[in-house]
Amino acid sequence: MRLNLIVIISGLIIIIICTYIILNNNYKINNNLNNSSVDLNLTTNLTQIDTIEPNNSFTIPPNDYVINHINWSSYPNLQTGYVYTACISEPTDVIPYKFLEVEIVTEVKNTENKTIIKEQLAGVAKEAKKIYGPGSSIDIIGTKDGIARWFASILPYEDKIR
Repeated sequence: MRLNLIVIISGLIIIIICTYIILNNNYKINNNLNNSSVDLNLTTNLTQIDTIEPNNSFTIPPNDYVINHINWSSYPNLQTGYVYTACISEPTDVIPYKFLEVEIVTEVKNTENKTIIKEQLAGVAKEAKKIYGPGSSIDIIGTKDGIARWFASILPYEDKIR
């Protein structure tokens, strides 16, 4: 019960952080567009966002399929995880279309090196994104002794790890 509460609270914190990051980036983009020097990368990203045609029908693969198709042996400091949440979420202020919301929890073992942990969590997030598809929001939660300590997230129709 305690682990479930911790994971739920951690998930909410992740959503709040992602919302802050997105809103902050939108503010920076709007300010840059008002100035005469617009970064080419920002223009490219805006074009990609404008061309998204979100899919309103999703198929959620079985949890066992997802976990069994992540190459956990590539991540020696992570135990085989489990799918905590996989559901279709309605549009939000941050994501204006339906998307798959996915949370996978894994226990971190044999290291306290933050760089290694973040790299391995990011690898799991990328593999999960390939399985669930581009319209999925992936959150990987790394725990130590059952306590959520590390996170890797990818928003729908993006490939940047946060």
